[in-house]
Amino acid sequence: MDHLARSTRIQLKPLSWNHFYTHYAWANDDELQRLEHGAVLPREPVYQFIGRFERMMQQDTATTQHLQVHTGNSTIIGVAKVLRESQTEASIELTICEAAYRGKGLGRAAFELLLQYCFETLEVDRISATSRPCQHAWIHLLQSSGFSRRQPGTAGVEEMDRWLMPEHAYAHRSAQRTAGRAAA
Repeated sequence: MDHLARSTRIQLKPLSWNHFYTHYAWANDDELQRLEHGAVLPREPVYQFIGRFERMMQQDTATTQHLQVHTGNSTIIGVAKVLRESQTEASIELTICEAAYRGKGLGRAAFELLLQYCFETLEVDRISATSRPCQHAWIHLLQSSGFSRRQPGTAGVEEMDRWLMPEHAYAHRSAQRTAGRAAA
């Protein structure tokens, strides 16, 4: 099994050297940088990116997971991150990096699969997210999914906003997990 979670449209897979050059291209893509950071950042030389990519690979532990987002037919289209903040809480990030796949509902499908992975596989009870003001699609997805924004700067980085999943979603997921354990 090469995926951590799968639906008919999306697969979440561990970060892999097989797609290193795709990740490197995304790291230096002007349009993607504007969408993610609000500005075009200086080009990152490949040797620096290799070091950063190695650190991300080493960082994948029980507390941090860097994931690749693939379509149902295994085309890599984006990245996700799960940061386990405690035994019961996780923070998520998601980006559809390939422009040709944006605006087709794949971000929402990946988001829903990421939430499912966190609740069912990691068995967390609470999920939060962070965003920058320039991440309009991500912010829209969080808002339309019922996440509420806390004060800017509460995510530990001045320009980041922290989003919290609605309380009723936690109660619903916890009840589902408890019922599933009782049935087993």
